[in-house]
Amino acid sequence: MSLGNDEKVQLSTEVVAYYGDSKLLIRNACWLLFGTFGMGMGLGVASNLIPIHMDKIGMNATQIALGWSINGWIISVLMIYIAFRSDNCQLKWGRRLPFLLLSIPPVCVALAYFPHTHTIVTCVIAFAVYRFFLNFKEQTYPFLSYDIAPKRYWGRMWALQMAGGALGLWLSNVVLMRLVDVWGEKPVFYLAAAMLGGLTLTTIFFLKEPPIRIKDPPKFSIIRQLKIGFNDKKNWLLFTGFGMGICSTITIPIFIVLHAKNSVHLNSTQIGWVMSWMMAAQLAISFPAGWLTDKLGALKTVFIGYAACVIATVIGYPAHTATQLSVSVVFMSTGGLMIYTALLIFLVEGVNREILASFSACNGMFMAAFSATMQLVCGKLIDITGGNYAIAMPFGIAIGAVGIPMLIFVSRMRKKALQSIEAEISSVPKNIPAIG
Repeated sequence: MSLGNDEKVQLSTEVVAYYGDSKLLIRNACWLLFGTFGMGMGLGVASNLIPIHMDKIGMNATQIALGWSINGWIISVLMIYIAFRSDNCQLKWGRRLPFLLLSIPPVCVALAYFPHTHTIVTCVIAFAVYRFFLNFKEQTYPFLSYDIAPKRYWGRMWALQMAGGALGLWLSNVVLMRLVDVWGEKPVFYLAAAMLGGLTLTTIFFLKEPPIRIKDPPKFSIIRQLKIGFNDKKNWLLFTGFGMGICSTITIPIFIVLHAKNSVHLNSTQIGWVMSWMMAAQLAISFPAGWLTDKLGALKTVFIGYAACVIATVIGYPAHTATQLSVSVVFMSTGGLMIYTALLIFLVEGVNREILASFSACNGMFMAAFSATMQLVCGKLIDITGGNYAIAMPFGIAIGAVGIPMLIFVSRMRKKALQSIEAEISSVPKNIPAIG
């Protein structure tokens, strides 16, 4: 299996042996599943309780969205540096796992402290710390599903990772959210932090990364890193279409929870029940989404996912009961996961492994800033409409409708470029007659 054409990558016998070891692949896949499950258990209930706590202390939709947006703008700059350090990390332990170890402890501390915030300032500070360190995980851990497997398994490995997360998220909503009405939010925040830390840190010490090493790793240059993704003009269109496609599900995770609480008037147990259907749908569709992406192609999978999001909006916008909202959530999460899985594969097709995180970080940088801006606009729209959190659904669908044609155009440009290369290759004479 080729890792790319860059001569700096050492295609050693260790690398060849790593990817040829099927038992190691299965073992790594199991630990990846276990670690993602732990993250789902801890972060699932946190993603519900954090906006609820913000609403509880008096933050309106614009302020809540602004908190997420500021974090997104800051992260959009930081992720380029994290990706560079991850791609060029020379520790024998691995390229991604050291950053996971760096991020999880402070994330757990921030989660445990969050229910003790009673003012907007302290709440925003705790959230900023939580999101700042969580970004180290988000910019490194997902690439393990690519790093540990040959390219032909990428869709299915990503789906496996999503399945572990969905299972953890489902149990988190079914079990932990129910405990909020019994114990209160503080013990549940503590439990979420403990589960996130314990299960994730266990994975760090058992999962084995590939021995990819780079000779003479370059010094960090923000210009050079940005050129990896932004030097090609068609990538601007790719990144914009990617961000708009992802925004089709802008209601998740912030606005759907607040819609359930403030518009449908559900309690914590009921919200957990509704969100558990979202996780159950993701668990059920995670592997089929990867399989469909591998078999049908990314764009066709995006179309199917977008259609599911449209159905979710038609059902969820006028919802007045937990059952109606649950049906909407099932379609929204199913469509969202299909879009997300397909777009991630579409994004990295043809990208060499040694710059995988850096290229994705360029997209992530663009998407974080774009999504943050869209969240802020959506929050303002909610306040303008009198606290109508359901308005986020058609808002996201409208953004997605603009982004999908961009992705189609990028796909056509890729095909034309490939056809041009194939034509040049076929024009080269295969048999050159002997001279004399």
